[in-house]
Amino acid sequence: MARSSSLLLTAVLSFGILAACSSEPVVDEVPIHDDLQQTWQSSHAGAIDGQLQQDWWATFEDPDMTAAIEAALLDNFDLQASAKRVEAVSAQLRLVAGDRLPQLNASLDLRRSRSNLIGLPFPGAADVLPITNSGHGLGLNLSWELDLWGRLAATENAAVATLEASAADWQAARLSLAGQMAKVHLQYAEASQQLLLARKMLSISEAQRDHLRERFHNGNGADALLQAEAAVASAEAEVVAATQKQQTLDRQRSLLQGGYPSAQAGGASWPTLPQLPGPVPSGLPADLLQRRPDLAAGAAKLRASQFHSEAADASLYPSLAITASGGASSNELGELLDGDFKVWSLGGSLTAPLFHGGRLDAQADAAAAEAQATGLAFVQQVLRAYAEVEIALDSERLIEDRLTQLLAERKTHSERANLATQRFENGVGLSDAVYQTRLALLQSASKLHATRLLLLTNRVDLYLALGGGFQTTE
Repeated sequence: MARSSSLLLTAVLSFGILAACSSEPVVDEVPIHDDLQQTWQSSHAGAIDGQLQQDWWATFEDPDMTAAIEAALLDNFDLQASAKRVEAVSAQLRLVAGDRLPQLNASLDLRRSRSNLIGLPFPGAADVLPITNSGHGLGLNLSWELDLWGRLAATENAAVATLEASAADWQAARLSLAGQMAKVHLQYAEASQQLLLARKMLSISEAQRDHLRERFHNGNGADALLQAEAAVASAEAEVVAATQKQQTLDRQRSLLQGGYPSAQAGGASWPTLPQLPGPVPSGLPADLLQRRPDLAAGAAKLRASQFHSEAADASLYPSLAITASGGASSNELGELLDGDFKVWSLGGSLTAPLFHGGRLDAQADAAAAEAQATGLAFVQQVLRAYAEVEIALDSERLIEDRLTQLLAERKTHSERANLATQRFENGVGLSDAVYQTRLALLQSASKLHATRLLLLTNRVDLYLALGGGFQTTE
């Protein structure tokens, strides 16, 4: 409970850093605790000081990955749609900001009417006397609501915070897209290497089966031949599965780049996995609020909800508006510019809510509860962000240990394969041992590729958890 309270305090205090508003909403006082985590628990020797570079994917030193990510950031339609939403929210801000300014309208009235006088006793007149009138008016009308209680200011500040949240959401979408593209590229490279290994294992299994067929014709090894045929069928299935995975990833890559989800036929591309980049500047837990766009968006949404609550509270108080109009009115159109026919008016109105069936109170209560709910959700969002960094840091160390063990295993299988080959060539070993040790070596290489993929994708997760190269600015 104390840890959660301290995190809530950290989140609330971060608003002063993240905000770009002219005023700040009032927040509830939060109990202060001094047990906030100062450093990452899972941080290891690889962590360094500094900031992540904006194009963090360049640290992999893989030109194909860089080109794929840059193409996705340029052509992905979801990212373009997110940018348009920022434009829409920006226009909404201008709309809301206009409510704080005086409203001035011009009017031009042209009227001509006819009425009938019936039964009036004019000598020599008909029973119905028509009368035609003309009227013309030219005027300016001014209205301005004075923001006595800050309702309009709070509404505008809420719109500002909403725009900040929308812009940060776009940054988060951009970061997420880069991460997805990086992972798909790495998975495609690993799938390509796994397909090559599957084909090599199929070739060895077929060679072993053919060798056993010759032995079976001599009356030996019937059961071993059946096992070899089953191994060939299994290897063929692995080739099909690896081909399907490679093509599926190829289609996902095209889709993320905003193109038709096509795949290269027959595994035309055989990329390899890059090396793990150097140490990552992981920073401190307290810095994460400025390093992740989704947290910046969450903080801005919390500010927006608090400003909405202020506006709802201000709606309970009277509103004061000033109105003014001026112009000219005459029966003749040409006289509208004559100063003798000018007219004007000036007034003010004070409107106070008296009885609305509890609607305004309920609206204020709902806004306050929504602000509190948004704050609690934001604290949980921060906790999840901390967990993502801790897990990624801890996982990298554990995967590196596993990779070291697999490298030792592959070395052992390589030595066994070489020994079996030498013994067979010297006439003291069996061919089955050669086939089996070579298959074991390829299987060890397959596990090594899969583990290297885990290590690289975990590094991508670490970059994403740390916010990539995003930094909040005022």
